[in-house]
Amino acid sequence: MTAGVTGIGVAALLPGVTQAVEGRVWQGVLLGLVEAGGWWVYFDARVARDDGRSAYRDLAWTAARGSVRPRVDPGFEYYEDLLYWSRSGAFDADPSASGVQPERNPDTFNGRQWQLAAQIFLGGDVAADPSAPGYGAALEYYTGRAWGEGLSWDWSADPPARERFATLIDEADSAARRASVAAGVVVANHLLSAIEAFVAYRLGALPVEMRVTPDPRGVAPQLRVRIPW
Repeated sequence: MTAGVTGIGVAALLPGVTQAVEGRVWQGVLLGLVEAGGWWVYFDARVARDDGRSAYRDLAWTAARGSVRPRVDPGFEYYEDLLYWSRSGAFDADPSASGVQPERNPDTFNGRQWQLAAQIFLGGDVAADPSAPGYGAALEYYTGRAWGEGLSWDWSADPPARERFATLIDEADSAARRASVAAGVVVANHLLSAIEAFVAYRLGALPVEMRVTPDPRGVAPQLRVRIPW
């Protein structure tokens, strides 16, 4: 029993090894090829994904963000906003005034956030006075969702760069999906290898019984086959 369990464990960790050692060469070769191919696709896709992410972040920084330093690269949510909005708009529309003066242009990302805040807390009045009831809550909503000055962007001067940016994001996402599929194939291959080793062990450790018995009807002997499980 111990040898069988060990073989199953090895099969689960190293698909194809147990099969090859026990003489099931074709099964071992097939499982080994799937394992090697799965890992190759996985690492290749991971490299393509990382290269793609670096490429679209670099392009956004130089073409839309003005190469502002220090450079800060937020998560994907930020780059998704760059994909769908041509301009971020200002975070503080009047830096000379005290506090934050929200961007009011609804054609910009930040302006849209203030418009939403005004709809929720100010009855839709984007020009409400700071002393108006609900203004503080609206401003908090805005500052929690608008992108700050160091993260502002503007694609309007270079539309082709924005198109290239969208292409690079698609390529990076496609590579990430390939990596996920390859990882799933590798996991499934390990499971399949363990199942195959278990079935082979059970069939090999418990012999098949065959015997001939008389036919109750007296016509002809009957061949009975029993596979213990």
